[in-house]
Amino acid sequence: MQLLFLTPYVAHPPRHGGGIRTRQLLKAAVEAGHRTVNFALAADADEAAGAAGLAAEGIETRAVIVPPFGNDLSTGQRLSKWLRLLAGRSSLLPRRRNAAAAAALQALVRENRFDLVVVDSPWMSVYLPECRGL
Repeated sequence: MQLLFLTPYVAHPPRHGGGIRTRQLLKAAVEAGHRTVNFALAADADEAAGAAGLAAEGIETRAVIVPPFGNDLSTGQRLSKWLRLLAGRSSLLPRRRNAAAAAALQALVRENRFDLVVVDSPWMSVYLPECRGL
C-alpha cells in the first residue's frame, strides 16, 4: 500500500510527545512494507531539515515551511472569528490553513497514487479537500 501521512510538524528529531508518536507510526508503516510519504508542515528551515533524518529511515518526507500561526487578527478576521464562534464552529481550523501548503499537497497527490491518507492531527484536517478522490 501507499500511505500518505499529513502531520503538523516534521517528526525528526523527536522534540515532544506528538513527534515521538508520529515518528513511531511512520516507522511502523515502513517496517510493515508500505511506501510511506509524510507531508509535514515546518515552522522554519531548521525544522524542515529534519526530513533528511526521516528519509534515512525510509520515510519520504515533503516538508513545507509555513510561518507560525499568529493571533494578530484584522478587524474583519476578528468579526469572522466571533461569527463562527456564535454559530458553534471553531475559528482556529480555517486560520491554520496555508495556501502554499495546500498547493504543495495538491501537487503531491496529483503525482502519486495513495491508497490511504492518515490525518495525524485535527489541525491537518483543513487539507483534506486536496486529498479528495484518492
